[in-house]
Amino acid sequence: MNRQMILRLLFCVLLSAGTTLSASDSGGHYTCAMHPGVKEPEGGKCPICNMNLAKSNMSSVKESDVADFLEDYYTCSMHPGVKEFEEGKCPICNMNLTRVSPSAASEGVGSVTLSNSQSAHFSPSFIKAESRSLTKTLSYLGRVRQSRDSDSIIAARFGGRIERLHIASAGLMVREGDALFAVYSPDIITAGEEYIISRRSYESSRNKDLLSLMNDAASRLESWGVDDSQYLRWYESGKVPAEFPVYSRQTGVVEKVLVSDGHYIKSGTELFKIFDMSNLWLEVDVFEQEADLIKLGQTIEVEIMSRPGEKRDATIDFVSPFLDEKSRTMNVRAIIRNTRGKLKPGMTGRAMIKVLLDEKSVVIPKSAVIDTGGHKLVWTRGVKKNSFVAKEIFTGHEADGLVIVKAGLDAGVEVVSDGNFLLDAQTKLFGGYKFPKTGDSASDESGHSCH
Repeated sequence: MNRQMILRLLFCVLLSAGTTLSASDSGGHYTCAMHPGVKEPEGGKCPICNMNLAKSNMSSVKESDVADFLEDYYTCSMHPGVKEFEEGKCPICNMNLTRVSPSAASEGVGSVTLSNSQSAHFSPSFIKAESRSLTKTLSYLGRVRQSRDSDSIIAARFGGRIERLHIASAGLMVREGDALFAVYSPDIITAGEEYIISRRSYESSRNKDLLSLMNDAASRLESWGVDDSQYLRWYESGKVPAEFPVYSRQTGVVEKVLVSDGHYIKSGTELFKIFDMSNLWLEVDVFEQEADLIKLGQTIEVEIMSRPGEKRDATIDFVSPFLDEKSRTMNVRAIIRNTRGKLKPGMTGRAMIKVLLDEKSVVIPKSAVIDTGGHKLVWTRGVKKNSFVAKEIFTGHEADGLVIVKAGLDAGVEVVSDGNFLLDAQTKLFGGYKFPKTGDSASDESGHSCH
C-alpha cells in the first residue's frame, strides 16, 4: 500500500469519526477517497470503484478559496473543472477559455481551512524556525591502504654477483642498518685496493698526486654505498674482503624480492621493493550529496575496527577531482600515523568528520518538511482562524534531525511539526498544491492520477 492510499484512508477515518459537517454548513459535495476527482452533489457509489462516496467538508479547495493560492489560469464556463495555464480552447466543448485572476494578496502554494468541529479533532504542534549554526558529523567506513608515497625501490649502485641474500622473502620487516645481502664486486675490490695503496703511499711521501688518487678512490666507494667506516677498516687490515655486505638505508616492510643468490647485477638493477609502514592511508568513499563538505587538510577522527576504543587523528591529503558514475561517490584519502606498527593494510576503519555547515542559517526540524518528490514544503499558520498555508522552501544540508532552509522561510516563523502530513493528505485529496512555473503559469501536484 503506497503513501497516497494510506493518506486517503486516514481521511476516510476522520470522516467516519464524526467530523462530517452538515450540508448546510459546508455547501460541499460527495467524493471518493480513492478517486478524489469524482465530485457528486449527492451521496452514492463511486462510478469507478463502487466505494461509498464521502461528504467533502474541509474547504481546502472550495471554489471561493482557490483564488487564495492559485496564479492566473484559464477555465471553461461550461466545464469549470478544466484549468489550463495558457489561453486556448476547452478540450471538452471547444469553447474559448476564460482567464481567472486570483487575489493579489495570495501566498503559499496551498491552504486548508478547518471548521470548528474539525479543529476539535486536530491538534497540530508548532515550532519556530531558528537562526543558528549547525554542525554535521559525517561517518564513513574505510579501508587502510599502503601509502604509495612511501614506496621505494632498492637498486644496485655497482655491478657484481649476489653471493648470499640475508632478506630472501617478502613480508619481512627491515630496519635501517640491517644487512640485505653480500655481493662479490670487482669494482668495489679494485677501488678499495686503490684507496689502501694510495693512502699508504701518500702518508709516506706526502705527494699531492697520491692524495688526489686516494680521494678519488674514496669518492667512488662512497658513491657506491660504501661507508667511510668500512673502507677505513679495509685500510687498517690492509685487505679488501671478497664479499662486500650491503646495508639497508631505510626502514619498512619488504614487498618484493627481485633477485636471488648467484644473480648477476649491474648498476641500476632493482633488488628489493620496500614500503614504509610508519604512514598509512585510510580511503573512504564520500556520498555525492556530501562531497562539497570535504576539504583538503581537514582533520578526521579514525577508529580501527580491530582496535575498538582507540581513536586517532588523521589528515585529509587527497580529494578526488572525479565522481564515480556508478557508485555516485568520491574517493577521499587521509594519512594515518603508524609509528608503533600496530595497523596493517587491509584493516577496516571508521572515519568521523565534523563539518560546520553554516555560520548562521535558518534551521527547522526535518519532521516539519513535506517532501513531494519535486518540491519541499512547510505548513504555517494562516491569517484566518483555523487556517493553514503551505509554503515552498529550498533546503540545504541536514544534521541531527534538523535541516537548513536556504530560501522560502524566515527565522521566527512558526511551522507545523506534528500534523503536517494530515494537512498534506487533505490538500492532495482536493486539488493538490499549486507551484509557480518558469513562465507566468502554475503547475499542479495533486498526488493522484484521477482528476
